[in-house]
Amino acid sequence: MGIQECKFHTVQCGRFCLSTSGKGALPSVQLIRIARSRLHAFRPDLFWTMFSRNLASAERATDREHLRLACRPNGTTDRWSAELAALIDSRPEVTFYDYTAVPRRLAESRSNYHLTMSVKETAQNHDWIRSNIHRHNACAVVDPAIKTRLLRDERFFDADLHDLRTFETDGASGRCGILTPKGQLRGKMTDRGMIFGTKRRLVNAVFGGVK
Repeated sequence: MGIQECKFHTVQCGRFCLSTSGKGALPSVQLIRIARSRLHAFRPDLFWTMFSRNLASAERATDREHLRLACRPNGTTDRWSAELAALIDSRPEVTFYDYTAVPRRLAESRSNYHLTMSVKETAQNHDWIRSNIHRHNACAVVDPAIKTRLLRDERFFDADLHDLRTFETDGASGRCGILTPKGQLRGKMTDRGMIFGTKRRLVNAVFGGVK
């Protein structure tokens, strides 16, 4: 039985970003993700117990190394719950961050929880991005051929350098991170679907202009 973890998903983001990039292409990883999604749906008590234990283990490891922990709770999902809110509120010293394509989730930001808007291939998504880019950052997948030219524009930043999405690392709100295609998306599509092949198209989608 399939469980949809993001009601604003599209066929392309599900197929290319979640199922075929990085370790997500491994059958064992896909099975683990399915199992955890089912656990979250049918036994949330066990799911959040497991999540809390894993987080505590990561906290101990970072303490030993004198580092600060950053946690992305929705790695391949886009959900919010009372349990997650309580977890974030109970650990103000931990930096939490997520990508989201769900408009109502922007209201859930906290001082230690940062949201970056995911740019997808639908007009509805673009309208939402343009309406909120003044107070949040976004991330989009672009053709590698235009990446260098885009990064000359201060409105864009290189989101391939690291995965940490906070204002401290990505700059002030109102910018767009550039991600190059991963997995099966690499080299197979240009200016179609969720890949932007021209600066004009991307600027229009994110900022509402054509410069």
